[in-house]
Amino acid sequence: MNASNFPLWRACIDSGGTYTSACLLSEDGEIYSVKVPTLPGSPSASAEEALTSLIEKTGLAPGSLCYIIYCTTLALNPVLQGLATKTAILTTRGFGDILLAGIQQTLILPGPTLQRLPFRRRLIFEIEERMLPGGGTFTPLAENELRGLVPRLRDEGIESVAICFLHSYVNPIHEQKARDILAEAMPGLPVTISSEVLPFPGESFRAAATALSAMVRPQLESCIVATYDRIKNWPGKSPGFMVSQSDGSTADVLSSCLVAAGAILSGPAGGVASASLLSAKTGRPNLITLEIGGSSTNISIIQRDKPSLYSGNKAPVSSQAGLPSLNIHSLGAGGGSIAALDANGSIRVGPLSAGSHPGPACCGGSLPTCTDANVLLGRINPDAIITGGPPASAGAALNSIKASLAGPLGISAEEAARRIIASLNSNIIQALRAIIDKNGLDPREYTLVSYGGAGPQHAAEIARECGIHYVLVPREPGFYSAQGALSTVRRSYEAVTFINLEEADPDRIFESYAELEKTALDDFAAQGINASRIIIERTADLRFMDQLLELNMQFPAGRLKKADLSLLGRAFVISFSSAYGFTPDDTGTEIVRLRLTAALDTPNRPSCPGKLTINGLKPALYRKAVFGDDTLDTPVYSRNELYPSASLRGPLIIEQEGTSTLVWPGMSASVDARGNIIISVEVL
Repeated sequence: MNASNFPLWRACIDSGGTYTSACLLSEDGEIYSVKVPTLPGSPSASAEEALTSLIEKTGLAPGSLCYIIYCTTLALNPVLQGLATKTAILTTRGFGDILLAGIQQTLILPGPTLQRLPFRRRLIFEIEERMLPGGGTFTPLAENELRGLVPRLRDEGIESVAICFLHSYVNPIHEQKARDILAEAMPGLPVTISSEVLPFPGESFRAAATALSAMVRPQLESCIVATYDRIKNWPGKSPGFMVSQSDGSTADVLSSCLVAAGAILSGPAGGVASASLLSAKTGRPNLITLEIGGSSTNISIIQRDKPSLYSGNKAPVSSQAGLPSLNIHSLGAGGGSIAALDANGSIRVGPLSAGSHPGPACCGGSLPTCTDANVLLGRINPDAIITGGPPASAGAALNSIKASLAGPLGISAEEAARRIIASLNSNIIQALRAIIDKNGLDPREYTLVSYGGAGPQHAAEIARECGIHYVLVPREPGFYSAQGALSTVRRSYEAVTFINLEEADPDRIFESYAELEKTALDDFAAQGINASRIIIERTADLRFMDQLLELNMQFPAGRLKKADLSLLGRAFVISFSSAYGFTPDDTGTEIVRLRLTAALDTPNRPSCPGKLTINGLKPALYRKAVFGDDTLDTPVYSRNELYPSASLRGPLIIEQEGTSTLVWPGMSASVDARGNIIISVEVL
């Protein structure tokens, strides 16, 4: 390839707990992908290896890239697995208990049981200081008291600090001074301040967002900065290096590190973005996304082609408490999650994961995982597993399951493997049913889009149990999140306003949006991208006066009239009532902030090439595989041989790089014009 022919190629690196994916998107919509195991001690090395391999594979010069998008679950996984950074919180004297209550009520871990994030009262320290609501100093910062706290922080083994002082969003000087003191006394300690994370009223959301940012910042910062340092000095024109955010937008390296909670879902957000594009193109407006990776599972909803945004007064860790986010629910269980016996002698899967090193037992590890169970049940070909070393071994999977589970329980290894799969599926089904019920969804109206390395192995059975009639497996499910991040190079801008909607000047609002748009176009122009390639969208965060609950509303395009603002106000009242179940009496509406997103247009991906019919398609081989209580001689097809209009009856397995798709007896699978597998589910 001649690199000069591809001036607007973009790349994405997706660093997961088990694998690192890299994808390239060309101007004509072609996508090139590669996957390598993630090195636990150096994920940035895996990121560079994956991208370098892909660039060499395509013959593209590094200087021909206009953007590199980075996304990861490496900050999310430790939180889900209970291995989060030990974090201290500093707050204003007298507000420690209030702050803790707000954080605990705001941040929860979704799953079979709601778990509070590990913030402890003894690690919340009150400091003498006080700012007035107008920004004046009521009580100066007790600097010596803060310095005296340093030995305690060292003794506790604190790895990160969050500072949330009262009214710091108006005047941040005390938070900034406290950060400087800690930086001098404890060099290298990450200190996150609320006036930079969420500089708005509402102590609970501000504290929760700041505490979560501090908790995930060390992992996220090390991944982002190390990867950026490896790539920024490549020869040729330096590409823009952006970090995917939890709302599907992108941000620069510094912003992503300072507001780490805003990027905790950077990996899963890409998959939801992919599914949103797919929804519009396939005529399936209502989707439930199910990503099962090596270490975690992520679930989200798309309605009428639009992804669900977080709203409400409780924020799962996946929703960042006040920061913009897609409404993604994350579980600490995936294909590489470790299966073990609990205190009652039952098999439980997760939250700990084997990762890529040592990996599942079949790949050289010692403990059994869901991957080992699928290998033992004949659902995965061990030769197709990417190990980065010797080939995977079915015998090693068998021995591990026998030693750790089957032997102690006095059951066969096959039965133990069934129970491993049942445990993982049960966790996901329980979470999925709760989401369906909470949102009042009719599962018959939704298609389950399944991706991630482990998703297609489990999706059909999960859909059947949840009453979902169709499963869609995209062309490259193992790269789906990275491809979504590639397809949505989108930057967000905002202007804080706090103006009464009834008194707002339409011309001033238009001018504010015009300033945001100019900044956005200048940022893209710096990467050589013409304004004609940029799609602009305007929204605004509205709330009732004297209320904290906000909604993001679509803002009219072009110049505004008073009538446009009146229509916006009426639409807000209707949306608020729908979201929260009530509307306050005798109160006006306030525009809290104006938001603008600028997105680089996406080339259409070519339709799936090949034959229009495949009469007489024969399987590549037959393999014994377990479906429920039955072991069946199961046809195994290569996905590369499946073309549009293909239709097959289960049981069958479809294999491709990085994953296998399982189609149960009584179900059927077909291929649409874009190469997606559509499974028609036999609902119980």
